[in-house]
Amino acid sequence: MAHNSRTLVIFDDVWEALHDLEKLGIPTGSNHNYRCKVILTTRLRPVCDTMKAQKIMEIGTLPEEEAWILFKEKVGNSVDDPSLLDIAKDVSKECKGLPLAIITVAGALKRKTKPSWEDALKQLRGAETRNIPGVHTKVYRPLRLSYDHLESDEARYLFLLCSLFEEDSDIWIEELLRYGMGLGIFSEMKNLEHARNRVCLLIEILKDSFLLSQGSNKNYVKMHDVVRDVAIYIASEEEHIFMVRHDVNSKEFPKKDSYEQYSHMSIVANEFEELPRPIFCPKLKLLMLKLCFEKLFKLQDNFFNDMGELKVLSLSRYNEKSICPFPASIQRLSSLRTLRLINLKLDDISIIGELVNLEILSIRDSRLDELPKEIGNLTKLIILEFWNENRTLKRISTGVLSRLVRFEELHMVGVEDCSHSTLRELESLSKLTTLTLVECSRDVIYSKLVLPSKLTRYTIKVGYAYEESMDDYDKSIAFQVMETTPLGDWMCHLLKESEFVSSHGKGSNNVLTELQLNEFQNVKCLRLSDCDLVTHIFNISRTTHEVIKFPNLYELELQSLVCLTHFCSDNVDGIEFPQLRKMNFKYLPEFQNLWPTVNNSITHSNPLFDKKVSCFNLEKLYIHLADNINALCSHQLPTAYFSKLQILYVSRCEKLRNLMSPSVARGLLNLQNLWIEGCQSMEEVISKEEQQGEGIMTLFPLLEELNLLSLPKLGHFFLTEHTLQFPFLRKVEISNCLEMKTFVQQRISMTTPSFESVNNDDEVKVVDLNKAMFNSKVSCPNLKELIIWELESISALCSHQLPTAYFSILETLHVSNCGNLRNLMSPSVARGALNLRRIKIENCVSMEVVITEEEQQGEEIMTLFPLLEMLELEELPKLRHFFLTKRVTEFPFLRELRICDCPEMKTFVQQGISVSTLSLKSVNNVDEVKVVDLNKAMFNSKISCPNLKEIIIRELESISALCSHQLPTAYFSKLETLHVSNCGNLRNLMSPSVARGALNLRRIKIEDCVNRRSDHKRGTTWRRNHDLISPVGKVGA
Repeated sequence: MAHNSRTLVIFDDVWEALHDLEKLGIPTGSNHNYRCKVILTTRLRPVCDTMKAQKIMEIGTLPEEEAWILFKEKVGNSVDDPSLLDIAKDVSKECKGLPLAIITVAGALKRKTKPSWEDALKQLRGAETRNIPGVHTKVYRPLRLSYDHLESDEARYLFLLCSLFEEDSDIWIEELLRYGMGLGIFSEMKNLEHARNRVCLLIEILKDSFLLSQGSNKNYVKMHDVVRDVAIYIASEEEHIFMVRHDVNSKEFPKKDSYEQYSHMSIVANEFEELPRPIFCPKLKLLMLKLCFEKLFKLQDNFFNDMGELKVLSLSRYNEKSICPFPASIQRLSSLRTLRLINLKLDDISIIGELVNLEILSIRDSRLDELPKEIGNLTKLIILEFWNENRTLKRISTGVLSRLVRFEELHMVGVEDCSHSTLRELESLSKLTTLTLVECSRDVIYSKLVLPSKLTRYTIKVGYAYEESMDDYDKSIAFQVMETTPLGDWMCHLLKESEFVSSHGKGSNNVLTELQLNEFQNVKCLRLSDCDLVTHIFNISRTTHEVIKFPNLYELELQSLVCLTHFCSDNVDGIEFPQLRKMNFKYLPEFQNLWPTVNNSITHSNPLFDKKVSCFNLEKLYIHLADNINALCSHQLPTAYFSKLQILYVSRCEKLRNLMSPSVARGLLNLQNLWIEGCQSMEEVISKEEQQGEGIMTLFPLLEELNLLSLPKLGHFFLTEHTLQFPFLRKVEISNCLEMKTFVQQRISMTTPSFESVNNDDEVKVVDLNKAMFNSKVSCPNLKELIIWELESISALCSHQLPTAYFSILETLHVSNCGNLRNLMSPSVARGALNLRRIKIENCVSMEVVITEEEQQGEEIMTLFPLLEMLELEELPKLRHFFLTKRVTEFPFLRELRICDCPEMKTFVQQGISVSTLSLKSVNNVDEVKVVDLNKAMFNSKISCPNLKEIIIRELESISALCSHQLPTAYFSKLETLHVSNCGNLRNLMSPSVARGALNLRRIKIEDCVNRRSDHKRGTTWRRNHDLISPVGKVGA
């Protein structure tokens, strides 16, 4: 970890104490200046005690009222029935305020009748508790209730299967299907597709019961670790007895030779010093074995001898190692239905051909040179999968695929021999419904294949980077078609049925031809790129008065189509995209609009969107490098045209002069992100209002982020007399807009941006505006982060007339490279910055003072920035002081102070009388102070830092002592580290009395304190000619 950065490390769900954090690369203790903090969560109090946690916070249960609110939220409106209300409240109370219990019980009783509620209450009150390690004793009953209330044995079995996977892991739903098929759970299903649908239904039932949750995407689920522990316990009591042992070593497993009672085992083995020996498991139906060996390993030949009932075997490795040959005893697994081999080096798998009852064979991320002819003996196989994106299967033996007559699914990813001759063997497989071909040879798309008519799910990728979004569709094709050769009939047929089509290269013109024959009726996502033959996406020769509909198109992406001029030819009456959510146009140099329009005689524009184009559900619009677009939308568009739009990104459209009219802009009720960049001709974002008014206008009511970048002709955002509201704006960045003087141009001369009610802001970045950034018409009551850089034209951050609470939520303020900025804010505004924690001001060459002078001076103590932890002032050549006041100023939580390269700064707080020392008052809870280039003694009796732990002082040519001799003895009582360097006028460090009080000082480092005004030939140094501790005034006996 970086030595100079503050780091927070979080350990979640710790079961055993971590005794040596240093070995994990985590710096701790005073040797590392306490810059790393550790937070851990655990279910076990002794873990906190053993690790010597400084502060332990116990997460308690919910109060009864909050528990009832959560229960009602999860169970739904059924509890509003008066006949259920009282019993529902009793059920909620029995959950004892435990959120997990509340959620799962509510899920189990959703839409249930009164008898079910009464039975549930009886169970919760009468059931015995179970002592499950790491599980709250009150949790078992509710989870058991949810399990018992599942509607079918299939749902309960599937729930228990999920407990076999590693804790907190993503559980692949397809893997559950394959295990279920192997175990015979879905034996009544007619085919694999029916079984898959059944699994998806069961998953939804378990999710509705809150026994499972959504995984990383729609193909995965997760199981809460507490739910998993309870599931494992339940399985130990049922007919399906599970053993789940993860992170075990050779000394822990196997401890005995017989495990005859177990039907399911999941073993994750680490640090095995010897090969696992055979075990007696006569009832075992499922074995998930994940091993980790440093050396090549070979399972003993008799390893599977006593597993005659095994139906599902999953064998995997942490790191790819050889498992060759397979143990001979695998031939004895005559009942095996599902075999998964993961991350292995498989030299020869011909022995698998002996498993004649095998239905599912999956080989993933493993090295295998050849699929041997013996695999053809697996005539009951319904799924064959070889999925390896990093390595290739070099050869598939001739005749293997054609012999697998019960084949329903074939998945081949990274198969070098995926050629026309190999795929011809699929023509006779009448039951084939699912096909995945990734990285197959390019000749296949031009070949004359005849695939089975039952093909309903396919993913085909040829010579093109695999697109993850293909997995969201049942029928998807992505290929690189560099030749203009006509596509094969089988490919044309699949294209017309496809939902996802991505085509790259000159041959994309042929792809469009095939799609047009079916009028794009099935395609949901269309991506076309790098074709110089396409002038229109939809082009018909006949004239029609019909409106062309693209009924299912959800996403459209057009990129590098250098001859594309319009989406549709002008011989149709309009275009409708009823489902379109996303448009992405990139590098379309000749593209003008979607539907050809007559050039407007007034605006001289051909808008991209016209009233003849309907896309009322559009949510995301990206336009980049489209130089021929001179208007985004027609002024006649209805107000609600873009009412669903959430993201609008426009970049490097050279002819675009404005974005939209005020009427269209008012209709963007859901716009959250607006980004405009590099449009050389843009003069305004919203065009001038025809009918002016002076009321408040809410523009983009949900806008959170606004970016205006590199728009050299932009004069303003909007020309209007209205006061604008942006109620949810969080971030504003305006950069390199050289002509922009105001944000909203009004008829009267304005020199400040006119933001009004900019609520719920988290971050504002502003570049190159004019004068005071914020004034009384600009309201940002929830602003948390303000970053201003390269604003050469502003001379103040905010007007002096701002209310005290203006920045009351602000936490971070960073100002950089603002050459005309002379000050930051007034004292009244500064007092209201109650949550400000970090201030950084750098390279502002005109800044003279940070906080301006008080108009009404007083003598009492002033608390500025009560939560300020870090203050940095760097490269401010004209800065004289931080604040001009007579008051004593306190910074109660300041932890780090850094002042660097401020040559004119003589005092920190300039008072009415001459002050030659830094005037900090009551700087409490300080962890670190870094100070550069101040004057004389840094600390005096008016500066209190009772919790200071670290002082770093460097390059302070003007100070002659670290601290005043009048400091109390205990001043540095908590100081642990002191580092002083490059302080040429420093003559001593501290008095003996102060030194005696530094009871916790562990490290002192003093270096390069040379008087640069002295004769350098003499080599006079502070260390050589002066005392570390100043002379004692009186020496005792």
